[in-house]
Amino acid sequence: MDERSTPESEGERPATPSGPGGTGEDHPAGPPEPQADTGAQDAPAVASGAQDAPVSAEPAAPHRPTPQPDSDGRSSTGPFPAAPSDGQGTGAFPALPAHPQGTTSFPAAPSDGQGTGAFPAVPAEGPTGGSVADGPSGGTATGPFPAAPAATPPGPPEHSGRPLPGATAGPPPTATPPSGFPQAPATPPHGYRSEPPPLPEPDQGPPRPAAPPAVPTGHPQGDAWPGGAAARPEAEGSGAPTRGIPAPGYGPDFGAAAAGRPRPEEPPRPATPPPFSPQLHEAGADAGTPPHHPGPLGAANAPGEPHRAGGTDGPGGPTGPEGPGTGDDPAPRSRKGLFIGIGAAVVVLALVGGGISWFLTQTPGPDEAAKDYVAAWDSQDYPTMAAAATGEGLADAFEEVEKNLGVEAASVELGDVTADGDTATAAYTATLSLSNAGEWSYEGTFPLTRADGEWKVDFSPAVIHPDLGEGQTLARTNDWGERGHILAADGSRLDTEGATGSVRMLTGQVGPATEEDLEELGPAYQADDPTGQDGLQKAFEERLAGTASTSIRVVAAGEEDKAGESEAVVGTIEGTAGEDVTTSLDPKVQEAAAKAVVTEGKPTSLVAVRPSTGEILAVAMNAGDFNRAFDGQYEPGSSFKIITYEALLENGMSTGAEMNCPKTADVGGWPFKNAGDAAYGKQTVTEAFATSCNTALVTEVEKKLTSESMTKAAEEFGMNADLDIGLPTRRPSFPTPENVTMLAAQSIGQGQVISTPLHMATVPAAIKDGSWRSPVLVTDPALPDQPEPRPIPHAEQLRPMMRAVVTDGTAEKAGFQGEVYGKTGSAEFGTAENEDDELDSHAWMVGYKGDVAFAVVVEGGGAGGSVAGPVAAKFANAL
Repeated sequence: MDERSTPESEGERPATPSGPGGTGEDHPAGPPEPQADTGAQDAPAVASGAQDAPVSAEPAAPHRPTPQPDSDGRSSTGPFPAAPSDGQGTGAFPALPAHPQGTTSFPAAPSDGQGTGAFPAVPAEGPTGGSVADGPSGGTATGPFPAAPAATPPGPPEHSGRPLPGATAGPPPTATPPSGFPQAPATPPHGYRSEPPPLPEPDQGPPRPAAPPAVPTGHPQGDAWPGGAAARPEAEGSGAPTRGIPAPGYGPDFGAAAAGRPRPEEPPRPATPPPFSPQLHEAGADAGTPPHHPGPLGAANAPGEPHRAGGTDGPGGPTGPEGPGTGDDPAPRSRKGLFIGIGAAVVVLALVGGGISWFLTQTPGPDEAAKDYVAAWDSQDYPTMAAAATGEGLADAFEEVEKNLGVEAASVELGDVTADGDTATAAYTATLSLSNAGEWSYEGTFPLTRADGEWKVDFSPAVIHPDLGEGQTLARTNDWGERGHILAADGSRLDTEGATGSVRMLTGQVGPATEEDLEELGPAYQADDPTGQDGLQKAFEERLAGTASTSIRVVAAGEEDKAGESEAVVGTIEGTAGEDVTTSLDPKVQEAAAKAVVTEGKPTSLVAVRPSTGEILAVAMNAGDFNRAFDGQYEPGSSFKIITYEALLENGMSTGAEMNCPKTADVGGWPFKNAGDAAYGKQTVTEAFATSCNTALVTEVEKKLTSESMTKAAEEFGMNADLDIGLPTRRPSFPTPENVTMLAAQSIGQGQVISTPLHMATVPAAIKDGSWRSPVLVTDPALPDQPEPRPIPHAEQLRPMMRAVVTDGTAEKAGFQGEVYGKTGSAEFGTAENEDDELDSHAWMVGYKGDVAFAVVVEGGGAGGSVAGPVAAKFANAL
């Protein structure tokens, strides 16, 4: 503020932060996971019809998770899929043909391998399922071997749909063969012979009985049975005579042609002897056939006639006997079953051999090991590479090369892999992207060895590069080209030996790289390489330096600093020259600014910007200890009132309103005064602005503004945001006032408000242009993500008020020539120990002339109009 305010009551006046020239000041305070259920679930019971099935003597086939088709074509996904009732075989179970009258009387065969009824379980064959010929209804049985036909012939049609007499839930009762049938002798105590004698030739058996005139409805015809065998119907009637399915290699021959349809391609076969005949029994006994309990097997016979083999209907057929019809007599052996057994053995052997072959083919070979190793190298995953190699030190060796060369990325292409017994060699092409240098490609090979069935890379330093030996690594040396320059807006160089101190503070210096530089810049740089030390030289080092011509050399590990002495150059990368950086500085404006500050006795800073673009035209300082223009922290004082009056106009105050300027004004219990205890009485808004009356302003602020509305206005002028110009700058700060007293103090640029000369130059520039623009220093390369201009709604009303400051106000005697607009300020800093103590002040003058806006601050200068004003006038008059 131009006219210092003095507290009228006991206590501290509003504190101001310390500036570089102050001693510091105190600021017034007035203003948990659920557990999974691990209990075992009960397996669903296997449905077996109306009767419980006897437990099979055969081992249960392992459950196969392959869904089995239901009778309607759908899939059963339960653990025990039911066998289809339409005669289709499923898994290892033989297909059960449809009942002659379309009903299913047998319980469904479970898919878990357990026998149902009198059917023993058929063990699963082989580790994987294979395709089997379609069943009679077009179904497909899964498993490696063709499903054996059902062992039970069809039951009599007259019992379809109802249980037969004698059907129980337990095993079928032992049946005594009817009189007239030969009885089966007991099993020999020493078992049966392993090889059966030949079966009787066709002319040795009884004549084949005539086939029935018709096949009952529902029986398969002709060659409809799996595997191409002649059709043979089987009963599904509940309670019909049951018989066990013989194990592979045993049991009767079910391949005979159906009655009424002899196979045209085969001659008539002799009838099979009755199941209880001595002839078949002797053959079975000699062959070592284990006993089982089939019922009589024969054609449809008239009542009282002997059973005949080869017919369509077995026991329980249309004219066969009712009841289980089973006994404890041994069954005849089937040649087909024998063939199935032999085939099963062959398949098992093939599977065993195939499993061994599969294991050998699944073991990763050198090609896969080399691919995995190269993939890890591509990702620079050195621990994974080390795990895929023999020996020690791989990860450390690769990491050392990465550090020495500055490897940012790797791309490795695998070539041919040549194996020779337990060794192999893999060729590769590696392309490494080196920081600030480019890409370097080379070719090499790495050996692989097989130990304990596993292929691994046989590591040595030559795996990294073919020219590396034990105890060696790679390093790089640089040869820098011409460095780019820092230019003014007109293309002239700014980075010259004769540049002023202010300019050199912006451009910075170039010097040899230090240890700190090397840590920051990385392996692209080496000791004593030229690097930017500060300013724009440091900020744009990569662009200005370009890329060095790089030589990759073989050196002893630990002696990388002597890489320049090594003559073992294994690769080179040509560098590029640096590029220039262009700034917005105008040499003529810069010269005027430098001349304006050079004669001032106190630290003075001046910044000029172009309102229409935000470009920084000049930066001048007369003290060279630090960049005060960008980094100096100052209370802006009354120069901040431009922002406050914009907020008042935005919140209802009219430029034609009348204001009262008393000697003191109390806001929130704190007295505010004008400089020199002045009192101007009633004033217009323009007059109060031109004379910089504090008491009139804080009174209006208390009436019309809030902490939020004042903060919003400040942020429209760039407060509380970073100024990205390519160099470090201090962020202007306007903390939200905590109470009305602090609101009043900050409205006159005191309290906790902090700004810089750079930022304050943008404030009058916003009034001139009508929009606030973020300042710009570097134009090429253009900096990304610059904020959009922010319109200032009442800039037009503020312009004549700023003109009045120069013509009739506090800057009237500063000596400005021409049409200049401005605002003065005196910002107190420090802490008053007594009520009557006077605080030092920073002198401010901000304004614009034409398309050049400026801000001048003189540390501890006192009154803005009389100290900073003349410096600003000297600058503006030189334009």
